[in-house]
Amino acid sequence: MSRTVLYEPFDAGVRRTIVIEDGTITAIGRGLARPGDRVINCTDKWITPALLDIHVHLREPGQEHKEDIETGCRAAIAGGIGALCCMPNTDPLPHEPATVERILRRAHEVGRGVKVMPVGAAVRGKGSSQLSDYAALKDAGAVMISDDGFTIEDETLLTEAFQQCAEVGLPFTGHFELPGDDGLPNEPIAVERACRIAKETGARVHIAHVSTAEGAGIIMEARTDGAPVTWEICPHHFILTAEDVDRLGTLGKVAPRLKTRADADALLTRVIDGDVDALASDHAPHAEPEKAKPFDEAPPGMLGMGCMMSVSHKAIWDRVADPKAWHVARSLWTDGPWSVLGMEGPRIEIGAEARLAIFEFGDAKVRPEWIHSRSSNCPYLDMAVRAKPFMTVLGPRAWLRDSLGRLYPIESEGGWS
Repeated sequence: MSRTVLYEPFDAGVRRTIVIEDGTITAIGRGLARPGDRVINCTDKWITPALLDIHVHLREPGQEHKEDIETGCRAAIAGGIGALCCMPNTDPLPHEPATVERILRRAHEVGRGVKVMPVGAAVRGKGSSQLSDYAALKDAGAVMISDDGFTIEDETLLTEAFQQCAEVGLPFTGHFELPGDDGLPNEPIAVERACRIAKETGARVHIAHVSTAEGAGIIMEARTDGAPVTWEICPHHFILTAEDVDRLGTLGKVAPRLKTRADADALLTRVIDGDVDALASDHAPHAEPEKAKPFDEAPPGMLGMGCMMSVSHKAIWDRVADPKAWHVARSLWTDGPWSVLGMEGPRIEIGAEARLAIFEFGDAKVRPEWIHSRSSNCPYLDMAVRAKPFMTVLGPRAWLRDSLGRLYPIESEGGWS
């Protein structure tokens, strides 16, 4: 990418110039454009560090008919996401270093600059009672350990997993639901157990896709009591409710399942009040014939990395109707998830690699062209939003979106490159 100049329109009311050369931010100031520069007019737009989606299913290896690393990274770029954590419910599970290394190698080959961070499998196969070697997975490049997609129900085994995570210095992130008295998955009892064991073992535990007001309250109480837990909320759990399932059909089937309006409102309040650590998509692609099955037979999961910032910002805006909505959403898609990992994310500063997302403000609707996944099970199509992805910069690569929302690299005249 040749010398490119961006304008930051919301820097205390003063337009700020950001100069990018060969993928690096080389100047920030005013009046820095020169003849021959590629100038991107960012009026009515906001520039942020590229987003981090801490909970994504890329499906590779083993389920490439739903998604693969290349198409998943394309979907990420379309939504301004420059880094993602890919969950381990693949085939085979990434319970051995070779599988983690394979994912990283493929991401380097086809990810077009997206930082793909594998999450290692907690056990050596679905239903296994043998833990993986977490130290070896960490050395191979895993950034967390998880039972997502194959919940560990045995408390002794879960305690051993937490202990091993504490020993090697990796967070454990889990799908914390256990069978309740009614036979349905129960989040609060599993969250309470996870928080208790986290405090006992000292393990850093990240509680994925919290869906109930009660579960959120348990987490906040446990943190006050010293449990080293963090947590995330997915936009669908504060935007959609069980009442939407009749309208959406299998597009509304997700795990954890959609809950009540009271739960959704309580979770949105947690978002706005700054209680939650991160937002995450739980991007879960499924092929159309799979989602076309009867409801009880269809797999759970939704996708939508291409519109995650847009729909979450809109929900926050509808509650607070204030520019604060943007700052809340930006923080929970950038600083928050990087903090969960104990890492530092990209910065907009001179000398840093340019890893940026630009969003355009104005009334719009989510379109199929925004999605860019191999699958299409997105529940947000036609939803009204107030901001849409405009441009993504990942080092020397950059993409704009056309009027329909399709990606094209700025170095060529069109198409995905």
